Amino acid sequence: MSNQIDRILNSHQTHHIMNHIVAGYPSLAGNETIVESMTAAGTGLLEIQIPFSDPMADGNTILKANHDALRNGTSIDDSFFLARTLKDRFDLAIVLMTYANIPFKLGFESFITRCSQSGVDGVIIPDLPFDSEFRSFFLGLKKANIHPIFVVSPRMDPSRLTQILSVASGFIYATLKVGITGERKTVERSGLDFLTSLRQQIALPIAAGFGISTVLQVQEIENYADISVIGSHMINLYN
Repeated sequence: MSNQIDRILNSHQTHHIMNHIVAGYPSLAGNETIVESMTAAGTGLLEIQIPFSDPMADGNTILKANHDALRNGTSIDDSFFLARTLKDRFDLAIVLMTYANIPFKLGFESFITRCSQSGVDGVIIPDLPFDSEFRSFFLGLKKANIHPIFVVSPRMDPSRLTQILSVASGFIYATLKVGITGERKTVERSGLDFLTSLRQQIALPIAAGFGISTVLQVQEIENYADISVIGSHMINLYN
């Protein structure tokens, strides 16, 4: 069975938007309503974050959404159920984003099985390092037809980037700055230079995120990346 990420990225559309939601924020029913609006506006890639108490890569907006979702009682099971529900309702590629504690808690093999059962097309775990002890997990995802999607940042050691690219598939998620998520008014020149450098090194599609919040920023990034990731801005729009 073909992976939905590949189908979307191989379409004739030249640039894509990946929207980000936190499972259970504002509620599970609210997630469905928001995603219905997103898909009506043309979203084909959706990143669903399993709420976690200490999302270290996220700024205040997404941090608060995580904490509110947990206070609402949103569980890991709820997050997988949401992914399955949205995949069945909408024509979407689902990218599940979480932190390493979750697959550790479930067990790596169980986590892969749950992702497969839930229709997940890709997985992002920003705090799970690319090291030999986890290589079997990333290869296990690929065997299940799920793309392991890695986050790379400016100033990453070139040798480590080369190692990551040996396992990565689907697309590479490039941060436009070093730090945490959150809206920014402009795209820094250093971020665009990083995208240019990446394009010269990899054949995979590139997603750019961390700070994108305006149409003008998306238009600027279109010349450098295949996907613009909109996270904090979507939550702020909802709020």
